[in-house]
Amino acid sequence: MSFRATWPSTNGTFQLVLPSSAKGLTVKFWEDPRQFFSTTGATPGKAVNLSIYPASLPSDAPQNLATYTIPG
Repeated sequence: MSFRATWPSTNGTFQLVLPSSAKGLTVKFWEDPRQFFSTTGATPGKAVNLSIYPASLPSDAPQNLATYTIPG
């Protein structure tokens, strides 16, 4: 299984799904105020087109806002 995500639903819930190889790893969350435009519509609760996002973080993006160790 590869990484996938959904747009927030109308009540703000969303999903981030990681591959099973991520078990036991610590993930770090970040945010970036930049806007990215998708060729498909952003429908609440539906899949996000991950190909529109950059492969690495910009140097000025706030990083390590939260960490989480995935249960193994």
